[in-house]
Parts: sequence; C-alpha cells; structure tokens
Amino acid sequence: MQALPAVFAPILIVSSIILGFVTPTESGALIVLYTVIVGLILRTLKWSSILKAIVDAAKLTTAIFIIIASSSVLTWLLGYAQVPAAFASLLAPFIDSPIIILFVLSGITFFVGMLMEEVSALMLLTPVSCR
Repeated sequence: MQALPAVFAPILIVSSIILGFVTPTESGALIVLYTVIVGLILRTLKWSSILKAIVDAAKLTTAIFIIIASSSVLTWLLGYAQVPAAFASLLAPFIDSPIIILFVLSGITFFVGMLMEEVSALMLLTPVSCR
C-alpha cells in the first residue's frame, strides 16, 4: 500500500502525454510537483531537503551553462582563425567517398570525445565539420 503513489507516477507520466495534456518536458515538471505534494502529504519529505535539491540543481545547471558558454567562445575563435576552412581543405581529397569522410569524422569525434565531455565536443566539432 505504501508503494501506490510511486506506482501511480509512471501512469501519470504516460497517460498525460498520450492524452495530450502535457508535453514530455511538462510531464517532468508535473511529476516533480506530484512527488513534492505526495512527499509532503506522507511526511517523508522535509522542506530542508527540498531546498537542498533546488540548490544542487542550480549548481549543476550553472556548471553545464559554463561549459556551453566556453565551448561557444572556443567555436567562435576557431571560426575566426579559419580552422573550418583548413579542415575542409584536408578533407578535399576524400570528397568523392562519403564513407571515408564518415570514418575520418567519426575518428576525430572519437579522439576528441576521449579528451572532452560529449556535449562540449559536439558543440565544438559540429561547426568545424559542417563547413
């Protein structure tokens, strides 16, 4: 009987999306609201833990946006330094074979992905490889 609210959460997510009441993003917010209300009603959630969760989420969001901003600045600097044009000239001999270009770009993405976080690496490489 104690697990009934937890069992109802996925049902609420899927049914609200399928019935068209909310989008998937909005269903995430709806479930957060649902769990906070259930936690407060069942007295298993305290205001101090809600505040701690909000602070932790704000710290994580800040870190992600700093990474995205730094990647955007580096992407602009690479564009200013004409790196995409130089990279495109390196790929020019392989222009007839899309398979080779695919393997080269995959290898570069793999190598950069070993050194950087995935989102930043893709934000950095996409403008360079799409020229």
